[in-house]
Amino acid sequence: MPTNFDYFLRFFRKKIEDGERQIDIATSNKVNKSTAYINKLYKGNPKSCPIDTQRSFADYFEISYDEMIEAGRLIYEKENPPVKDSGVGNSLYDGTITKPEELISLLNQVIFGVKANHGICKTAEEKAEKYEQLLDEIELYKTIFSKLNEGVTFYNSKRDIIFSSNRWGLLDGMDLATHPSFDTVVLGLRKKIVNFDEVLDCVSLASKERKETEVNVEIQNGAVFHFRVVPIFRGEVFLGSLLINTPKSPPKS
Repeated sequence: MPTNFDYFLRFFRKKIEDGERQIDIATSNKVNKSTAYINKLYKGNPKSCPIDTQRSFADYFEISYDEMIEAGRLIYEKENPPVKDSGVGNSLYDGTITKPEELISLLNQVIFGVKANHGICKTAEEKAEKYEQLLDEIELYKTIFSKLNEGVTFYNSKRDIIFSSNRWGLLDGMDLATHPSFDTVVLGLRKKIVNFDEVLDCVSLASKERKETEVNVEIQNGAVFHFRVVPIFRGEVFLGSLLINTPKSPPKS
């Protein structure tokens, strides 16, 4: 059975999915939690979250705790409706069928259930095949990006990093395989970047207005990179942003 904690998590995650930025939550004086903690709540498998902390999130979203839990419950139940039985495996036969038409009716129900399950399995197999083809294409793109003279990073509309060529080693030491949030990664670069606030403003503007922005990034070792943040759309749908970094000057010896 789902608990209030499950409802809280679903409410919180839905807010992130709808565009609420993790970095804004983390830096709020109402929540006062690290971006790593916020990201774990969103993407990880947290066992619990203290009630006081849950209430601080409710304060941030300007909603009462009870209203937050109720909203989370509605979201949870909408996404997890009761499973309708297909008819296969039901205790339909109790040994008392005597009429041929009753047996035919029973068999028709079983056949209907088998066909439905077969259709589901076939759809799943087709999706798995397309997924394998997509993985092959992704590996090809990764190979191409690794050969470019520019660093390439893509983060989706939820601000999760999907791919980074890490061409110049700027993200060394970060576990990119877990698809961390872009906000977490940016904050992790704070000590490396001299003009951090300027870079953060540039990236935030690109995300907020979904338009291309650019900025020179000065690294502590003296290297300078040119960053371009390019929003990616499919028609009117915003898919995420492409971050392209090109070296302008090498590190100081």
